[in-house]
Amino acid sequence: MQKIWEMFFEVDFCTSSSCCTRLILLYRVVPIIHALRRHERYFLVHIRLSSGLMLALLTTGGFAGFPAHAGTKSYNSLAAFQAVSNTTVQATFENFTPVNTIYTSPITEGTVTFMSGPITDSSPNLYVYTPNASSEQHDWGEPLASNVLTEEGNENINMTFSVPTTAVGWDSYTNRFADPTVSVYDTNNILIGMFTLTQASDTQGFFGVISTVPIGRINWLAVNGGTQNTGIDNIRTGAAPVPEASSTVSFGLLLLLGLGGVAVSRCRKAGAVR
Repeated sequence: MQKIWEMFFEVDFCTSSSCCTRLILLYRVVPIIHALRRHERYFLVHIRLSSGLMLALLTTGGFAGFPAHAGTKSYNSLAAFQAVSNTTVQATFENFTPVNTIYTSPITEGTVTFMSGPITDSSPNLYVYTPNASSEQHDWGEPLASNVLTEEGNENINMTFSVPTTAVGWDSYTNRFADPTVSVYDTNNILIGMFTLTQASDTQGFFGVISTVPIGRINWLAVNGGTQNTGIDNIRTGAAPVPEASSTVSFGLLLLLGLGGVAVSRCRKAGAVR
């Protein structure tokens, strides 16, 4: 018969130095009886926690962080993105002026501010193209459906947000070269996600990203955008549901609720030797 390997976790939940409740947490509940009867091998892990620390870990989902990392996920479909987020369109550039000319200052629409990134070739500056621009057919692989934000030079566009947001998406225009890269940063400007578009060349598509922590900045970086434009439009921001501590893969709660456990109270008499 195949041997049954079990994992025991003994956690002493201590309310004082002399009184503890021992939680015996079992990895597998039903087979464990058979394992004990047949004297099969098992592992034992013994953890001793104070009452305050135990309560904090269980009520805040602290066990979930071994360690805790921000999580991001990208979407190339507006419908799929909307299914997991609640967003509203913040920027369309339809009422922006001046158009079809270089604009050197940041552009703010709704809760989003757009700025040029570092100089990568010549002198990139923000530029709002309209579908009827005289050079539009030459500079874009896909005819524009509406006003689109790009740059004069290679596109290196930063987006920042005036209110906390965990979901950002937009219409994306690619050129005939390699796909643009999207870098996502948290509110401390720490990189939490980097994606390369999988969109076909010379097309209009969609890109969206959700995060488990507020997004502070997003960077759109093109390849050879100075030769043929890439661009973004209809930027939408909002929130994506973040799993509650009780529904995350919480180490402590998973063991207690999902795998079964036995509590054994034990108090030592004053002066007793352990």
